[in-house]
Amino acid sequence: MKVEILDIVIENKTALTDSVVEEGSIFSTPQLEYIKRLMVDAAQEMLNLQVDPNNIQNFVQQHASLEGQMQMLQCLVNNSVEAEARARVKAANNQEQ
Repeated sequence: MKVEILDIVIENKTALTDSVVEEGSIFSTPQLEYIKRLMVDAAQEMLNLQVDPNNIQNFVQQHASLEGQMQMLQCLVNNSVEAEARARVKAANNQEQ
């Protein structure tokens, strides 16, 4: 049975609380390093793409796919950094009280 990605997104979005999203957004250092490695791999693959004059559409599709991967991975890193900063501020505010 094929599970549609949109169904998963809709189902999970309604099931997650703000605190779960915030906590789940924070990656450990090894996880962040792995994500960054995936970004490097995608960038290298993008640089190594060969243009076939007989099939330019294939090149464009592969390039767009890799660019999308890199953007999504960067989004995950950015979200993690921002969520960790918010968690630190929240922890500092709780200690002051």
